[in-house]
Amino acid sequence: MERITKKRAIEIIGTAAALLVLFSIIWYVSSSVKKTPLISEDGLEYAKATVVEIVKGNSGGNNTGEGEMAGSQDVKVKITSGSHKGKTVEANNLNGYLYGANCQVGTKVIVQISAYGDVINANVYNYDREYVMYALIGLFLLILCLIGGKRGIYSAIALVFTFICIIGLYLPLLYEGASPFPLTIAVVCLITIVSLLLIGGFTKKTVCATIGTIMGVVFNQELNLPAAFLCIGLWAIASSVFANLALARRK
Repeated sequence: MERITKKRAIEIIGTAAALLVLFSIIWYVSSSVKKTPLISEDGLEYAKATVVEIVKGNSGGNNTGEGEMAGSQDVKVKITSGSHKGKTVEANNLNGYLYGANCQVGTKVIVQISAYGDVINANVYNYDREYVMYALIGLFLLILCLIGGKRGIYSAIALVFTFICIIGLYLPLLYEGASPFPLTIAVVCLITIVSLLLIGGFTKKTVCATIGTIMGVVFNQELNLPAAFLCIGLWAIASSVFANLALARRK
C-alpha cells in the first residue's frame, strides 16, 4: 500500500480546502443572481408525478413509428413534488412528438399544473428522466475512474468542477451583464488551473502546461466559447487515460 508522505498530505488538504473555497464562491455568486423568467408563468407549476390510473385510453390511434401511439389519454396522477405534493388529480395526456408520454400505470412523468382556487388542472408534459440521467452520469464517471485509476478520479472531479463553473459562475455573471470576452478568459483560466493541478499535481510540468494553455487562451482573439470548454473537458479525460497507460508500461 502506497504510503502518503507529509508533503502529499499537505497537497491533498490544500487542494480540498481550495476547492471548498471555490465552490463556496461559485454558490454565493449563483444564489445572488436574481433570475427573471423569459415567459410569464403566473399560476403554472411543473412537478413530478406517477400515473396511478388510466381513466380513458388512447384516442387517435396513430403510430409514431417508434412503437408508441400518438393520441390522447386521460389519466390520474399522484403528484410527488412541488406545492401540490401528495394530491391525486386527473390529467390530460396529449402524446405527440414533442410533448406527452405513452402512459401506463406506474409511469413517472412531469406534469404542468395550473391552479385556480381549489381547482387544479394538469397536463402531462413529458417523461420524468431524472434517475436515468443520474444513472448515465454515474456510469460515465465510474468508467472514467476505472480506466484512469487515481488520475481518473481527479479527472472526474475536474469535469464536475468544469460543469459547476459554467452553470454556477459563467452563466450567472453573463446574465448579470459581465463582458463576455474577459469573463470567458477568466473562467477558462480558472478551469485550466484547477483541472491540470488536479490531474498532474504540483509539478514543474503541470505549471508549464498550465501557463502555456492560459497563454494560448489569452492570445487567441477569435475564441470559440463552446470549443474552449469542450477542450478542457476532453483534456481532462485524455490526460488521465494516457497518463495511466504510460505508468502501466513503465511498471
